[in-house]
Formats: sequence, C-alpha cells, structure tokens
Amino acid sequence: MSSEKLKQNLYLLFSEHGEVVKISLQPGKDTLAWIVMATEQEAQLATYSLNDTQFFNGKLTVQVSEKNTTNI
Repeated sequence: MSSEKLKQNLYLLFSEHGEVVKISLQPGKDTLAWIVMATEQEAQLATYSLNDTQFFNGKLTVQVSEKNTTNI
C-alpha cells in the first residue's frame, strides 16, 4: 500500500476518536506511524479503542507518547 493510501486509512480510523492533526510515517519492514491528536483526551481514547485492533494484514499497537508535542 502506498504511503498516501496508508495515511488516508489511518486518518479515517483515528478521526473516529477525535481530531487528527498530523500523521507521519517511517517506512520499513514494520511501518511506524506517529498520529498527533488535538488533545490528550482524544489520544487516550484512540489508544484505548484501537490498541490491538486488526488493521489490514496485522494488528495495531497504539501507545501515547511520553513526550508532549508542541511543535507540529
């Protein structure tokens, strides 16, 4: 799947739980994605709702960053 298609699908999935501000990808064997949500509460909700859910051919591992993001 292309990076843009993956971003679109992640946006659709995460936006069900709040405002998605930014999505960044690190391609590789196991693609890593950083999804920035508008609020900490939305990030917590997305984590609780989406961790270990099926996403295409695998399962998502969703974690809240230990660092607050101020530069977007």
